[in-house]
Amino acid sequence: MRGVLWSCLVFLLALAPLAARAESRLVDFEVASKRFDGAKVGVSPVRKVVAYLPDGYEAGSRRYPVVYFLPNLFDDQRAVFDRDGARAALDRAIDDGAVPPLILVSADFSTPAGSSFYATSPVTGDWTGFLAKDLVAAVDGRFRTLPPRPRAVCWATAWAATARSARPWSRRACSDRSTPCTPSARESACRP
Repeated sequence: MRGVLWSCLVFLLALAPLAARAESRLVDFEVASKRFDGAKVGVSPVRKVVAYLPDGYEAGSRRYPVVYFLPNLFDDQRAVFDRDGARAALDRAIDDGAVPPLILVSADFSTPAGSSFYATSPVTGDWTGFLAKDLVAAVDGRFRTLPPRPRAVCWATAWAATARSARPWSRRACSDRSTPCTPSARESACRP
C-alpha cells in the first residue's frame, strides 16, 4: 500500500508543472464589415476570424505584436491551425525563443465565387479596406496589441501577391508556400 501511495505522489508531482503551465489558445470571433455592401456576388458582411493568443496572454497586461495570416486561396480561417499545425509550431517557436510572443490572426476571405484573391473589386467588395481597417480595428479593440505597430502580413502562397496593397500599414510581407508564418531558414523572405 505504501508503494502505491508513493507512486501516486511521484506521479502527481510530475504532473504539477504541466497543470500550472498556462497554454496558448485559439479564439474564434466574427467581424462585421460594411465593405461588402453592394458586392455583386453577395459576400456576407460577417467574416469569421480566429486568433492565436500565446502562452501567458491571460495572466498579464503585456501588449503583443500581431501577424495577419492570409490563408491559401481556397482555405478557411482555421486551416492554418487545424490542418497545418500553426498553434503547435508557434508554441515551439516562442518557447525556443525563435520568435517573441505574438498574436496570429487568420480571417475568412472566401466569397460565393471562391476566393476574394485579397483584392478590392466591385464583384467581391473592398477586401483591402476590410483587412487594413476593419480587421485591424477589431483585433486592436479585442486584444492587447502593440498599437500602431508592429504588424505584419503573411500569406501562404504567392497567389496572394495582391495583398501587397496592404504593405503601407504593415512592416513586413512574408511569402512562404509550405509552413505557417514563423521564422525559419527562409528568414530572408521576410524583411522589414
